[in-house]
Amino acid sequence: MVRVGDMAAPQMPAARVVDLSGAQLEADMPENYLGRIRKDAPARVRFPSLDTTFEAHVEHVGAYIDPANRTFKLVVHVPMGGGYIRPNLLSDISVLDHSIDSAIVVPNAAVLEDVSGQDYVFALTPGAGDEARAAKLPVRRVSEYKGLICIEPLERGALREGAQVVVEGARNVSNGQLVRMAAL
Repeated sequence: MVRVGDMAAPQMPAARVVDLSGAQLEADMPENYLGRIRKDAPARVRFPSLDTTFEAHVEHVGAYIDPANRTFKLVVHVPMGGGYIRPNLLSDISVLDHSIDSAIVVPNAAVLEDVSGQDYVFALTPGAGDEARAAKLPVRRVSEYKGLICIEPLERGALREGAQVVVEGARNVSNGQLVRMAAL
């Protein structure tokens, strides 16, 4: 950029024109999200330095995986960018990649894996007092987010709403074992 007193020359920028009316954000997304993120998917954009959040949608999903960092480009349109958005402003973009109306969600610690690679949880059948019997229940991982796992039992109807599963000490439990439930 030319400064006062500098000699101007061809190919030396003297001014910068910025049009923020059609502002858009670009992000690099890990390739494992490629099959789950689509054009027009809802997104939430947050600008930490401005303490501002707004809803947007995915404008474009890149068709190329960058071999250097194994990511693809994602473009989000900024509907109200002219007021406060500036080039190179840092933002957090959250894209809705999966939605289920009714799901079974458990903490990560509740889902275990046996030697054959099968995921399972221990479902509790209440007994007398604070005792319950643990039953090994094979499940399939649907998705994971922030320490929680959405699961689906392999046997339909095997795990119902309100069912209790072993979380603390799950690795020390075996199928059919009598356990004592802690009060929450």
